[in-house]
Amino acid sequence: MLADHVVIIDRGHVIAQGSPQTLIASVGTVVVDYLNSTGTKTLFFDNRDAAAEFLSKHDVRATIRHANLEDIFIKLTGRRVNPNQQEGDIAHASGAGSHVARTHHS
Repeated sequence: MLADHVVIIDRGHVIAQGSPQTLIASVGTVVVDYLNSTGTKTLFFDNRDAAAEFLSKHDVRATIRHANLEDIFIKLTGRRVNPNQQEGDIAHASGAGSHVARTHHS
């Protein structure tokens, strides 16, 4: 981590603060980005087992990854840090620690 303490500010107001680990744990350390008929959805889970259980019950294309501080900002504000990035764009889901999964139920 780059910092011991992080302050998240939205439109001039402090909306959260703490260690990166604490902020991430407050919403879930594992993220599932999945596609459905309306676009990309993001869900937070406490662990990979809970994320895998969700995926086992749904026929979706998904990326499982570790949560990061951008995820916290999005969760708390409802928008991305980079306003030029389109909603539903899952480019942030790629990189180290991410895994693509496809489930199918007969």
